[in-house]
Amino acid sequence: ESYDADGRLNRAYVAAKVFGDDANVKRINAIVHPRVYAAFEAAKAQAAAEGIPLLVKEAALIFETGGDAHLDAVAVVDAPVADRVRRVVARDGVTEEQVRARMAHQLPAEELRRRADFILENTGTPAALRAEVERVFRQMTAPSESPDAL
Repeated sequence: ESYDADGRLNRAYVAAKVFGDDANVKRINAIVHPRVYAAFEAAKAQAAAEGIPLLVKEAALIFETGGDAHLDAVAVVDAPVADRVRRVVARDGVTEEQVRARMAHQLPAEELRRRADFILENTGTPAALRAEVERVFRQMTAPSESPDAL
């Protein structure tokens, strides 16, 4: 039931099983996140060896899992709750209740914004979000007087 006939992940089924039980969420996070961070550390080392100046990591639970300790800076993409819920329902084919159950395991937007080094507003069109990404990219890659400026 976790996969459909074509071998694709059945996101709605998996989300219902995982996010419907706090103990399952904790177990899954304990399994997944250490491996994700190990892979990211390897990617950082490879990027540094290749002279790549910026590596981006997407993570919904970056602060909750301590992942921010592995990063030079954190950019938060934010949108109103109603927009986030609507987008996930459309993308994953899940119910609003399932999306809100997932969100209950995440820090509130106000806390994310407080802890972020950069904030991107995702309240408009894809073109507007792209402009936000470009703005933050320019800030992140601008020469600074100190390597710790971020």
